[in-house]
Amino acid sequence: MDARGYTCPYPQLFAGAAFDILEVRARLEILTDNPSSCENVPVSIRNRGQKFLGVEPLAPGLWKIIAEKVR
Repeated sequence: MDARGYTCPYPQLFAGAAFDILEVRARLEILTDNPSSCENVPVSIRNRGQKFLGVEPLAPGLWKIIAEKVR
């Protein structure tokens, strides 16, 4: 999912909507250029009962947040 250009809370909302339609054990990858999303989105993922797998830096100012649907 490409959330570049969006600030919080939009990346969390996008992730929540994606988890609603993903199947269990599906992986979600969120691209973001917002540093605060690297902190806020993982909290949102865990609060939804899903599995946060990590944040991977891709380039200066660009990250990939990785999660898995577990329920």
